[in-house]
Amino acid sequence: MQLVYDSFVNKINDKALVVDSAIENQHAGSSLRCDMFDEQKVAQTAAFFVRHEGGRMPILKLMKLLYLADRESIKRYGLPISGDKYASWKHGPILSSTYSLMTGDSDSAQFGWDYWISDRENHEVALVRDSSREFLSDLSDADVDVLEAVWSSFGHMTRWEIRDYTHDKRFVPEWEDPNGSVKPLHLKSIMQALGKTPQEIEHDVARIEAQQKLASIFASL
Repeated sequence: MQLVYDSFVNKINDKALVVDSAIENQHAGSSLRCDMFDEQKVAQTAAFFVRHEGGRMPILKLMKLLYLADRESIKRYGLPISGDKYASWKHGPILSSTYSLMTGDSDSAQFGWDYWISDRENHEVALVRDSSREFLSDLSDADVDVLEAVWSSFGHMTRWEIRDYTHDKRFVPEWEDPNGSVKPLHLKSIMQALGKTPQEIEHDVARIEAQQKLASIFASL
């Protein structure tokens, strides 16, 4: 099955990688940004973490956990969980569309963010409904394995401790200080920081681009 899938990827990509305009900014080999945002998966991922915290969580800590979950998924499987785009922010890396949902700057889709997570209050969000494993149907077992690992490693941290961790280039070298602004953080930069080889990056990027093309085809039907 993997050989069939890889063959399909190679055909539809024709060995050409899709890059965005950021390549003009001389981020050679690091310009790909993910564009498959899955609000329901992100909301269920957030619900998983908030439930483990006891039902409430600071939004700063939640954002860092969501980023670290995507990072771990990329490390293990070459694919993020959220499909979101990333940015370097003054408090560390963020998921761009997810941040807009957290702050109320974007409307939530049906069964999306607002279905699982409350509006923020005092810089915290709360769980709206039961998020036991059987209800998190958009998350695969592999996704949940990633979330369990991330929670085991970082769940004990305070919001400031986890913020500082994602600021530390010894641990998250892809983060760049935006100097009071926000800078795009590209998927290839994350892969490179995780120690993936150029061949592994090329393979993972091809798979992601194939999924993007398929998603675009289905969205147009």
